[in-house]
Amino acid sequence: MGKISLVVLAVVSSIAAGGTSWAGGRAPSAADRLAPSCSGGWTQDFGPFLDGVLTTQLAAHRIPGAAVAVVCAGRVLHLAGYGRADLERGRPVSADHTLFRTGSVSKVVTWTAVMQLVEQGKLDLHTDINRYLDFQVPATYPQPVTLAHLLTHTPGFEGHQFGSYARSAGDLLPLGEFLAANLPARIFPPGEVSAYSNYGAALAGYIVARISGLPFEDYVERHILKPLGMNHSSFRQPLPPALAAELATGYGIRLRPADFEWDQDGPAGALSATTADMARLMIAHLQQGRLGAVRILGADTAAAMQGRQFTNHPAVNGLTYGFQELTVGGRRVLAQPGDMLAFTTAMYLLPSEDLGLYAAYNRGGASGAPLELLQLLLARFVPAPPRSRSAPAPLSDPDVGRFAGSYRSTRRNETGLEKLQELFNPVRVRTLGPSTLAISGLAVVPQGQWRETSRDVFHNRSGSEVVAFREDPAGRPAYLFEGNFPAAGYSRLPWYGAPEVHYVLLALCLPVFLLSPAVWSVGALRRRRAGARLQSRRRGHWSAAAMCAVNLLFVSGMVVVIEQGRELLFGVTPLARGVLLLPLLSAGLAALTSASAIAAWAQGRWNLWGRLHYTLVALLGLAFLASLAYWNLLRFRL
Repeated sequence: MGKISLVVLAVVSSIAAGGTSWAGGRAPSAADRLAPSCSGGWTQDFGPFLDGVLTTQLAAHRIPGAAVAVVCAGRVLHLAGYGRADLERGRPVSADHTLFRTGSVSKVVTWTAVMQLVEQGKLDLHTDINRYLDFQVPATYPQPVTLAHLLTHTPGFEGHQFGSYARSAGDLLPLGEFLAANLPARIFPPGEVSAYSNYGAALAGYIVARISGLPFEDYVERHILKPLGMNHSSFRQPLPPALAAELATGYGIRLRPADFEWDQDGPAGALSATTADMARLMIAHLQQGRLGAVRILGADTAAAMQGRQFTNHPAVNGLTYGFQELTVGGRRVLAQPGDMLAFTTAMYLLPSEDLGLYAAYNRGGASGAPLELLQLLLARFVPAPPRSRSAPAPLSDPDVGRFAGSYRSTRRNETGLEKLQELFNPVRVRTLGPSTLAISGLAVVPQGQWRETSRDVFHNRSGSEVVAFREDPAGRPAYLFEGNFPAAGYSRLPWYGAPEVHYVLLALCLPVFLLSPAVWSVGALRRRRAGARLQSRRRGHWSAAAMCAVNLLFVSGMVVVIEQGRELLFGVTPLARGVLLLPLLSAGLAALTSASAIAAWAQGRWNLWGRLHYTLVALLGLAFLASLAYWNLLRFRL
């Protein structure tokens, strides 16, 4: 739903806010009695406006319930629950008492814990993290991984999500054991490029536990949650019974109630919290580490968590020690979104306005809702700062064709089955004319035309968004970055890695694999009366036919595995295990088929067309295996 239509619906809905339907029922709290005024000049319709927006969002996105907190100038400005925490029992959302799984917003607490120990001199941001671990991160590159890299998502780890969830509390591994057993490959030199890393955040939490001498959950309770009065929040899995009773039910994309999500890399995403508690955390960060008389961080440390510490390119937003920078409504925003299978959350801080917004929804796949809410709030109550009327002048650069090609996310997997995800979300860049590119597949602006306004920097022709390219030492474009997507970038693919190459190969292979055994069978029937000649003509065909059948079975099996891809988040499924054995069988059959093809030419078997056909099958079988090898499908590792 577009911004304009949502604003209209929100204003209309605000008239009827406070109803009792699951899409719009609101549970007010004591904070609503506060006068809606702030240092930025807020109007009296602030509460009703947000009520209307949330009412509309829940109905438009089919979300059962939500809770929202807005803080400003050191106090709670708006705190309310909407809709239902549990559709089956009709339990309403309470901002004070209903817990939501916060997903990656948990990282704000983890980074705060790290910075507390840095402030105390117990951790060094720029020391090799192997100094703090009881297992070793391999020295893939000369530069070591440091805590500063972990906090800015620049350690260079590959992405790895499969196996990051457990099916029950009994399947949860101790944090250190899980991290040591699932150490990702290092695919970038540390500090070169951002690649959002749950593993890196979990590793930071483990370092907090080792250096403090306390389990991570105990440390954050003693030094962050309890001091801030966040008494309805916990990283514990399972939750304490009193908190578990107040946890909202999460819902998947099809609005089916989901079980509790057991997160193996807990410090990266296991926090459950009420929205009222998250308001206290936002105030502490906006007030330079202080909430009332309680201080969890020194002012200088809090400032370091809000100041830019890394950027992929000077023209795009960057990362702080704990947040991602965004530009929303012309304002600098510090953001941390959180997505789980059945919950969507986000925290936004505007230090220049002393303003914070936290929103939680008990449905997965609603990642656009929190940002939509922020955009509407800022558009209505925080006018954008004055902008220069002079737009950047476009360059007349005839050489923008050098940027054309396919790119893949830096948050990718290189060594396991997860690499296959690159087939489905590539970024494509093509030339439209002098200084103009068409780019598809980006995270923020999926489709758009871009005009070069300074060297390697392009502006969206229909908006204010920016993309920038970065060259390698040889002067060739190597990376593409979005202005409002700082936690990851896109690296250029070699020609053989472009998804189109593999799609074309698959389109060639499947008809040949499907029809060739049929052609051979028809030929065999016609020669049934040939006696001894039949045996010589069929020699070698059985291996080629078996290879074709195995490859077809593998493709069919992988379609099912991909459709059930979420199951891999919990580990290797029996289906995936069986399907991934087929390429090994195909490799053996391809070797026999290739040997038969060579012998057919050497010994003059069959006629010319028979040899050409058989050779084509053998070559496509080898090319198919090469494609599988590129996607790590010849290795049995997830």
